[in-house]
Amino acid sequence: MKCTKRSNERSKTRSEWIALHMTALGLSLSLLGCSRTGTADPSQLATKMGSDEVTLYELQRVLAHQPPVAGVDAAAGRKRILDELIDQHLMADEAVRQKLDRTPDAVLDAQLCKQSVLQSALITSIIDQRGSNAISDRNDARAFYDQHPQSFAQRQIYWMKEIVFPQHAGLDADAARKLAPADLAAFLEQHGIKYRLTFGQIGSDELSPELQKATEAIEDGHSIVIPESGELVMATRLSARAEPVTFDSAEPQIVRYQARQQAAQDLQSQTASLRASAGVQYLNEFATPSADTKSGQVRPSENNTSIVAEKPGEPQ
Repeated sequence: MKCTKRSNERSKTRSEWIALHMTALGLSLSLLGCSRTGTADPSQLATKMGSDEVTLYELQRVLAHQPPVAGVDAAAGRKRILDELIDQHLMADEAVRQKLDRTPDAVLDAQLCKQSVLQSALITSIIDQRGSNAISDRNDARAFYDQHPQSFAQRQIYWMKEIVFPQHAGLDADAARKLAPADLAAFLEQHGIKYRLTFGQIGSDELSPELQKATEAIEDGHSIVIPESGELVMATRLSARAEPVTFDSAEPQIVRYQARQQAAQDLQSQTASLRASAGVQYLNEFATPSADTKSGQVRPSENNTSIVAEKPGEPQ
């Protein structure tokens, strides 16, 4: 049994957006080092190693993707990153001297590196364009506010205790509902079933829609059992208090959220459009059998290809 403090782990939409944004901006040190710098003005250099150099811009670009550090640690961190860049440059130069950049693997890795950087640049462009152009109308924000009362006007702060265990642990939801929380924990302990016990305070806006609705429907001291993400959750509502959020306070957050959602849709649509216009063909083991093949009639094909048609908005 693992006992942890209640967290915001079910904020799915927020997590998906963070994943999208990290895809766009989370370039690693090695990725950023894929391109070489040219000769720069001495005032723009962090260091020079023979004919090679590390510019202040290159250093700052890498630092921008590192966790922020303040004080003396910040200076030490900048020096550490600079030293890593120096080593990276020197080792890359030596690899070129030894003609290792001409090996098939190195050529392919360089190509993949370039593709990854350009993909990230396009994603960033889509996100930035949506962020600058898609300023939500106040009426749209108001409609969103009114459609989600549990997150705003009727927001509650709950003290919750949860027991989370596997769905296929020999105890289904109906059987679990007949047990008190202590009896459920005892059953899981006796049968060696791993479970998580969480306890703490959480807003109604941080609960999944299913758990939010179920928690609202019960009284303090009562429990409910619902399936969630492949697990069963026995949630006991210990107490609740109203903590509403006014529209004026929520509007900036709603506008940002709607812009992010639209950016994600734009990205999905553009990806689907690019795939459709490219005429994606899956080959060999990835080829999709034709209707004739499925019916036992094999149609002759010169290259065993399958053209996959995709609808806009349904990327694979």
